[in-house]
Amino acid sequence: RISHSNFNGILLSSKSKLPPQQTKYTKASSLKQIYLFAPYACKRICLLVCFFLIKTKTNIGVILVNSKPKQYAVLTADIVHSTKLSSADYTKVMTTLKNRLEAHEEKYECKFEIFRGDSFQVLYQNIDEAMSSALSLRLFLQSGIECSAVKLTQSLALGEVESRTNSISSSLGEAFILSGRALDDASRGDMLLSFGEDFSSTDLSVSTLFLRHLLNGLTEKQSEVLYYYIDFDFPEQQVIADHMKMTRQNVATHLKRSGAELVKAYLLGYQEICLGKTQ
Repeated sequence: RISHSNFNGILLSSKSKLPPQQTKYTKASSLKQIYLFAPYACKRICLLVCFFLIKTKTNIGVILVNSKPKQYAVLTADIVHSTKLSSADYTKVMTTLKNRLEAHEEKYECKFEIFRGDSFQVLYQNIDEAMSSALSLRLFLQSGIECSAVKLTQSLALGEVESRTNSISSSLGEAFILSGRALDDASRGDMLLSFGEDFSSTDLSVSTLFLRHLLNGLTEKQSEVLYYYIDFDFPEQQVIADHMKMTRQNVATHLKRSGAELVKAYLLGYQEICLGKTQ
């Protein structure tokens, strides 16, 4: 139990521990007024809350400032010219895609769902990792590592998710709406990035257009080398050379022609902007 006099001391001590810019949320005078004029039950609640926050060193200002809705990333994509594939090639492509998506579920903490035969959707908890996953999927299928080389049309959207269910296709929110609508309007092989109301970046929008142009011009071998460069988190060239059983010079040539350094700069910039928006 906390006495009336001790309560005033707790309020004053809690105020002194907060940064100046956050005192407007926790002024001792304001809380004291609540204590003096609130009904008895409210006073007891107020006392308990303040005592808990001080004991756990919780900053009330941080709680209030960080109450903005969580941002998610949704990737909606389909396979370009899937109907032109033979039955055997189509089956192999879809098996490869499913295997890669299952691997991404663990690596990127996401959920996926395949629908309409050649389309799929992925929900990412961490928006800063979504673009790396999207690029990895694109390059893996484009390189023909485990199946016939195919291209993807991709639409990644960042925004709120209002209703999440076990089925991604029945979930709701601006991230799902923006991603789906952009894919419907996209040209084959496009890579699009959309933003919700609380998130926008002209720099990312423009640089994504350049990235799409770069990726669509890659050969299968350039796509494969660039895939490992991203998937191995930008390693030394010799690491990729050993994995692909190539010379380091050949790896260096493919990385240069694929614009690997530009892709790396884009991904790091994307992550920095996303982290800045969510903090």
